[in-house]
Amino acid sequence: MSVRQIARLPELIGSRRLSFIIIGLLAAYYVSLLIFSTMVHPAGVIGIAKTVPFQVLYIALFANLLACTLRRTPRWIRRCMKGTAVADDATPDRIIAFSDLSREQALDAAAKALEAEKYSLTRDGELAGGVRGRFGALGSLVSHWGMVIVLVGAFLSLNHRFVGEALVSEGDKFWGTAREYTSFNPPTSFRQNAPKVSFRVDKVEAEFWEDKLLFTKLAAQMHSPADSKGEPVVVRINEPIFSNWYTTSVRLTGYGFSPKYVLRNDMGKELESSWVNMSIFPPGSEDSFRVQMIPHRFYVKLYPDYRQKEGKPDTASMNLNNPVFHLKVASHKIVTFDGLLLPTQRADVEGYSLAFEGMKKWATVQVVKDAGYPAIFVGTLLICIGNLWRFVFFRRDIVAKPGPGGQSLFVYCRADSLSLSDRWAEAPLAAIEKALADASRNNE
Repeated sequence: MSVRQIARLPELIGSRRLSFIIIGLLAAYYVSLLIFSTMVHPAGVIGIAKTVPFQVLYIALFANLLACTLRRTPRWIRRCMKGTAVADDATPDRIIAFSDLSREQALDAAAKALEAEKYSLTRDGELAGGVRGRFGALGSLVSHWGMVIVLVGAFLSLNHRFVGEALVSEGDKFWGTAREYTSFNPPTSFRQNAPKVSFRVDKVEAEFWEDKLLFTKLAAQMHSPADSKGEPVVVRINEPIFSNWYTTSVRLTGYGFSPKYVLRNDMGKELESSWVNMSIFPPGSEDSFRVQMIPHRFYVKLYPDYRQKEGKPDTASMNLNNPVFHLKVASHKIVTFDGLLLPTQRADVEGYSLAFEGMKKWATVQVVKDAGYPAIFVGTLLICIGNLWRFVFFRRDIVAKPGPGGQSLFVYCRADSLSLSDRWAEAPLAAIEKALADASRNNE
C-alpha cells in the first residue's frame, strides 16, 4: 500500500458510500432478526445480536461515523466562523437592470436592502453580499456528534445490559440478590452486571376494563431503599422509576395473588402456615405448592369473583369480590381431595386440614441496568436539536456583482442543502430590486 493510499484511508473509512453499505447490511440483518424473532424466544434473538458479525458491523459503522465526523468538524467550524458571503459561480439567480446609477451606487443600494432583510453585510470593492444563518453548520456538527454518542450508548447497552425479574408480594422487601430474581440475563457474571437496588412493596393496585383481562391501572407503592421511610414512590406498568443517573430502572410487568395456607391436624392445632406466591392469575391458571409436614402436592386455581356459568366455575370480573379456590390434593398420583374452597373453609386431607386464611397481591418487577440509556437519550436529543437547527437556521448567502456593461447586477443565491425550498430568496431579491428602483428615481 502506497503512502498516498494510506493518506486517503481516513477519507475512505468516513465516506458516505461506505455508510450506505454498512447501513444496508445492518438493515438486512435486522429484518432477518425480526422474522426470526417470531419463531424463537427473545433471549435467542438477543444472543444472535451479540454474535461476531453484528459486532463487526457495529464497530464498522461507529468507525465510519467517527471518521466522517472528525473529518468534517473543522470544515463546519470554519463555515461558522466565515462571515463573508460566498458567491456561487454558476448562472446568476436574478439579473436586475438599473439606470442612472453608477456601479458603486447600485452596490450600496443592494447592501442596504440586504441589511434591511437582516443579513450580515459583505462590501468589498465590486461585490455586495450578505449572510444569514451564519451558524447553520452547527446543526450538522451537533447532530453528527449526537449520532456518535448514540452508537456509544448502543454499544454499552449491547454488552453491559442487565435485565432481571422478581416476584414481590405486598409488605415484602427485595434486596437484589441472585436468589430473589426469578430470572435474569445475562445468566453469568451476576455481581458485575446486576445493579445495587433494594425496595419494599407496600401496596399493589390493579383495575380492569369491565370483565376483560385488560389493565386500566396497575401500580405499586414502593419505598426505595427497602428500609427507607417517608412518602412512597408509585411505579406503574408504563411508568418506570429511574435511579443511578438513569442507568437503572424498575417497572411492573405482571400481577397475581399470594394466598396464605394454614395446615392443621385433626385436633385443629396449627402445624404450619406460610404465604405462597402463586401463578393463579389470570383466572383459570393453575399452580401448585408443597408443605413440610405431609408429602402431598396442592394444586390451586382461583376465581376472584366466583359465579357458575353453564354449570362450571367462572369469574364475573378480575377483582377479588367473591374469591373461591379450586383445590386438588394429590399424593403419589392419587387424588385425595378435589373441590371448591371458600376462604377460611377447610379441606380434609388424610387426618389433616388445609385452609386459605389470607390473600395478598404480588407484582412482577423488572429491574434493568443499562449504562447506555443516558448516552442514547442525550445523543438522540442532540440529533433532534441539530436537525431542527439545520432546518430552521440554515445558512443563506446572497452576493451581488455588476454585470457586463455596468447597467445590471448579477445576484447569486446559495443556501445549505437542507433548506425546505428556494422561496427563501424571494424576499431579499425583491428588496434589492426595489432598492435599485428607488435609487434610480432619486437620481433622476
